Amino acid sequence: MKEKQHSENLNNTKSHLQDSKEKTIDTSDREFHALLRQMIIERLEQNHFANALGAKIEMIKHQKSVVSLLVSEQHLNPNGVVHGGVLMTLADTAAGNCMIYLGQPTATIDLSYRFLQPVFAGDLLVGKARVIQSGKTVIVVEINLYVINQSGCANIVDLVDSSAEDFEQKLIGVATASFFRRDRHLPELSPEILDLADRFIRDYIAKKSEYSTKSQDKQREV
Repeated sequence: MKEKQHSENLNNTKSHLQDSKEKTIDTSDREFHALLRQMIIERLEQNHFANALGAKIEMIKHQKSVVSLLVSEQHLNPNGVVHGGVLMTLADTAAGNCMIYLGQPTATIDLSYRFLQPVFAGDLLVGKARVIQSGKTVIVVEINLYVINQSGCANIVDLVDSSAEDFEQKLIGVATASFFRRDRHLPELSPEILDLADRFIRDYIAKKSEYSTKSQDKQREV
């Protein structure tokens, strides 16, 4: 019942914003901000398998997302390279994050992955996903996975948005995924709302990083 009420409140808020002639976000709308933050936190914290794997959400915007994974020994297969399931999980996670603009749960129909290059421990994996077809019932997403040079990497999102000449990147896999839209009548989240959501995500990541740093400092003191 509580979950149903939350969904109804969120849909009502989205409908109100989508129908607004100005197409702007009322920054004083605390109820909407609270609902959006809750939806983002659920996306960040309740994706338990991806979190256990070590995947990090770097960006979620309108119909696109960026995720990352620092490869360690636990991600390797007996041959000393990253297990294929890890790469497909990262691709699926990036693609699934693109679905947040729909404002409703979706189901993966299929995922096709092509392995291009091996990945090793210590590599920084980055997955970039974008919607290439948004139909009434089926959404198609394209995902590219890269290994990027970590030197001087302060912000992964800014880095992957740079030109290829600015940093070293290696395309290691390409994928496409299809998702089923369960209710085509629900309003979508606008790009303006997703920009706000992305700011929430960046704030969340910064706070988690600050908390992690403080925890490590306390452990060293002990």
